[in-house]
Amino acid sequence: MGFRDSIAILTLYKTGIRIRTLGELRERHIDFDNRTLNLDGQILKNHDYLKLPIDEELAESLKALIAQNKKIRAHCGTRNEYVFITQTGRGINNSNSNTNAISKQLSKYADRYDLNNINAHAIRRTFAKNLLNRGATDLILLVINLVFNFSPIRFKRILLFLFGVFWYFGLVYSYCSLL
Repeated sequence: MGFRDSIAILTLYKTGIRIRTLGELRERHIDFDNRTLNLDGQILKNHDYLKLPIDEELAESLKALIAQNKKIRAHCGTRNEYVFITQTGRGINNSNSNTNAISKQLSKYADRYDLNNINAHAIRRTFAKNLLNRGATDLILLVINLVFNFSPIRFKRILLFLFGVFWYFGLVYSYCSLL
């Protein structure tokens, strides 16, 4: 497995960002001093600003990747700020489809090692499941309590989202007992 692909998988796993967002991630989005990803609405599906913490391991890995990228860009004569680039120095997102180089590599690894259900969304689900396992259910319950201050439409959206999360992880019974 290549260095870029390893860091991409680590980033997906530790932050829960979407594969498309990963492909749009630029150096300016990373605050190494505060160890955060500062994602503007242009690269997020919902177009809202999002600030995500990153740990030291991921921060150091991203620094190393950026250093490697500078050498690739210099060799290929390309100029951009993408964190995840191809071997020719271009961004990994293919504007003609919803796939990118990392998605293709994940498919290759799944085939090569006979792994089932290894894709970017499966990694995102693992991130969410790990959040729940580490106590995020308390946070979700807090959100449910705070949600009553929102408009009815937003309340309905949040409840539907939370119901989907609880259902997905087999927690429908626990959720329904709260109502």
